[in-house]
Amino acid sequence: MNAAPLVRRVLFLVATAAILALAITYGHSTPRLGPIHLTAGALRTWVSGVGDDANPCSRTAPCKTFQGAISKTASGGEIDTLDPGGFGGVTITQPITIDGLGGDKSSVLVSGTNAIVVASGATSVTLRHLELQGVGTGLSGVNVTVPTKLTLEDDVIENFTTDAVNFNPGGTSTLSIRNSSFLNNANGISVATTAGSVKASITDTHITSTTNGISAGNNAVVEVNDSVIEGGSGNGVACNASGSATCTLETAGDKLDHNGNAISATNSSGGHVTVTLSNDDVFSNNVGISDPGADGVIVKVLSFRDNRFVNNATDGQPTDRIRQV
Repeated sequence: MNAAPLVRRVLFLVATAAILALAITYGHSTPRLGPIHLTAGALRTWVSGVGDDANPCSRTAPCKTFQGAISKTASGGEIDTLDPGGFGGVTITQPITIDGLGGDKSSVLVSGTNAIVVASGATSVTLRHLELQGVGTGLSGVNVTVPTKLTLEDDVIENFTTDAVNFNPGGTSTLSIRNSSFLNNANGISVATTAGSVKASITDTHITSTTNGISAGNNAVVEVNDSVIEGGSGNGVACNASGSATCTLETAGDKLDHNGNAISATNSSGGHVTVTLSNDDVFSNNVGISDPGADGVIVKVLSFRDNRFVNNATDGQPTDRIRQV
């Protein structure tokens, strides 16, 4: 008996079964690949003034609010705006970038609450091209109470009753603010921490019509460069430390005018404070440098010889002048 036809038939059946298995495994009807992608979230999502939070937050089917989009955005991803609109307050619980450049005027308007809260899990957050509006009743524009790396670029924050930015993360963190404006808030920027240390860099930023412009507190190192702090009824820039904490504040190329005290350095219960001034314009304040009221060791105001004090009711004196090398 010739076995060749039987062998060919068996091989045909085996090949057919293999092809069917591949089709089932890799075909478009496979149910297991799609849900894995959706669970991870998209790296980039979109919001629009005419969007809907029931949408997938894609460019062609955008969401309505930042809060609606964040749950559909992958950790470390980005939310972008498509057009002008008010996109609502948001609590951030993951690394993320929110960029309002596409909306021309991408706003967050709140009443009686914080506009943006950086909460547990948000280890790195970037906020760009946003306008945060507190309408005279909002608490803080950006409120941070957990360790994080926070970057603000090209933002406007106005009309909040506590701070434009409250940065008190409770652990070692960094804050970077560039090319932003903070207007008509109770206070501009407050930086301190109860544990670890915080380093803040503030550059090309305008703070006006507040009580206190920039307040550095316990365990803070704050650098202010090429910025304008004006119209504050309290302190333009201030550094205060208590207990075993330290506070360091460095200003360079800044304009401080029409404030109560342009520069304030104080301590309580032994805190060590150092303020260094370089190439600053200190104009038309009630007091230029407020009297540190200490022996120049625990509280020090150091001034390079390139600062300009003009038309202040009282210029005040640094504890030491530094000769440039």
